[in-house]
Formats: sequence, structure tokens, C-alpha cells
Amino acid sequence: MKNRNALVGIIIFSLLCQLTVVRTYADDTCTFMTTANDIPPNIVILLDNGASMEEIVWHSGYDNRIDYTPKPATTIDIVQYGKATGSGFFRDTGYSIKISAGKYYLVEIPNSLVVADNQFALNADGDVNNPIWTINGRTITLPAVPSSSVDGAGVKDNAVNFRYSKNYLNWLFYSTGDGAYVGNGSDLPNKSRFYYAKNALMTIAKLASNKASFSIYSFTSNASGASNVQPLGMVVNTPLATDPITTP
Repeated sequence: MKNRNALVGIIIFSLLCQLTVVRTYADDTCTFMTTANDIPPNIVILLDNGASMEEIVWHSGYDNRIDYTPKPATTIDIVQYGKATGSGFFRDTGYSIKISAGKYYLVEIPNSLVVADNQFALNADGDVNNPIWTINGRTITLPAVPSSSVDGAGVKDNAVNFRYSKNYLNWLFYSTGDGAYVGNGSDLPNKSRFYYAKNALMTIAKLASNKASFSIYSFTSNASGASNVQPLGMVVNTPLATDPITTP
């Protein structure tokens, strides 16, 4: 009896060792290796929806490593004090564009990071009906409203606001010499970081074809911690003609 128990113990131990070996040498190439009879895995992604994700994507000529802050004798924020006395953009929390009754205003982002809580605003040029500002002798149209429509890539920006850093606005309106911005705003990107994050997720999900169900969660300010913004489901209705995992 003792011998039989010992033998059973050895067999169980050997099987556990085999499972350990398999787990040790497995890799992630099998993640989406499902057959028609398999149940596709569920993949849940947590997407950062913080204020920084609403920052507008920079122009290719902008170098964030360079400090474009003007160096006047007295630093006076142009949004807070107006064009007559303002000498640059100096607010660390950045700026945004607010639209009220069809009028455009360049506003400071308060410490709460909630654009609607702004206290100061710089009117757009003329009748204020277009997002055009003439500052430091430069007239530039700033992208004002993130798109809420789905584009050709199957993605919509849908950020609440565009946010601009002080350094980016100083580059646009105050930079000089090599690398200075010389355009009128028509060549400025009009997408937020949100858009490119969503585009990256869509690209990865489409590569998986119908081999997995995806869901997206975002952060919330309540006790639940996160909320579901995209229920679990297939990204494409019809599987791709070739297997994107094995086809170069």
C-alpha cells in the first residue's frame, strides 16, 4: 500500500513538472491562435482619459526640447492681461479655446484643469466668429474643435477640448530665427492625443481580426475607478482574407 501511494505521488509530481515546463517555454505567439470551434478571448484595455490626452498634437516643426518662452523684462500673460500689455504665454497649466454663442476665446486652464472654470479670456480677432488671433504681429488660425465624426480610418477624436501648452503657443506666436513658425495655421495638426491613442488601438485590434473580443475602459472620478466606454465585441464583422498574425 505504501509503495502504491509512493508511486501515485511520483506520477502526480511528474505531471506537475511537465506542466511547469510547458508554462516556462510557452510564448505569446499562441495568444490569438483560435480555431472555428474556440471561444475568442476577451481583452480589456484601460485607456488614459486624463487632461493631457486632450493636448493637441504638435506641428512637425516644433521642438519641445527648446524653450520658446519670451524673455521680456516683465513676464505678463497675454490671456490674463490682454494684447496691450501681455508679453507671452506663461501659464504652466496651459491654454484652451472656448466657444460661447458662436464666439471664440483663448482661455487659460485653471489649476483645477477644468477648462470651464477659466477666469480670463482673449477674444479672437474682429467679430470673434473665427478662431483667428493676431499676436506679436502674427495672424494664426488655431484648431479649435476636436472632430466628433468618424474619419476614413474608422476613428473619431471626440476630445472635449483642445489643450495647448504655453511653450507650443510661444513657438507659434513668438519664436524667431531658425525653426520659427512662419505659417498662418492652415498647416497645424487638428487632432488630440486621444485620436492617436484610439487609432493605435484600432490598428492593433483589426490586426487580430475576429480572433478576440475587445473592450475599453477609462478612468472615472468615482469609487468604481473605471467605466466601460466600449462594450466587449468584435472589431470587424468579417474576418480578414488572410491571417494577420501569420501573414507578413
